[in-house]
Amino acid sequence: MSSVGKASHVEKRMGSGAYGVVVFATDQMSGERAIKLVTRVFEKLQLAKRTLREITIPRHFSNHENIIGLIDVDTVYPNFQEMFVLFLWIVPEMLTYMADIFSWR
Repeated sequence: MSSVGKASHVEKRMGSGAYGVVVFATDQMSGERAIKLVTRVFEKLQLAKRTLREITIPRHFSNHENIIGLIDVDTVYPNFQEMFVLFLWIVPEMLTYMADIFSWR
């Protein structure tokens, strides 16, 4: 098990899809956060590129006030086929606000 799994307490599963699972978790060091378990990272070139974007774009804009902060990336197994991507948690009110903004398009 990775260090992410040992340090975090999963509170609630937020969603899932073909690309992975997102959970709401807490720990004593960083508080609330979203953890995305990305599966089949290198199964296809397209998945590897998507994973790279998941990591590099938030990391590049980590100091921007309107971008979700990337906390850490950790692998599940030594073969790198699965990994955890840890993000700062957005409060549910912000998610509702964002949904309202984008619903008019």
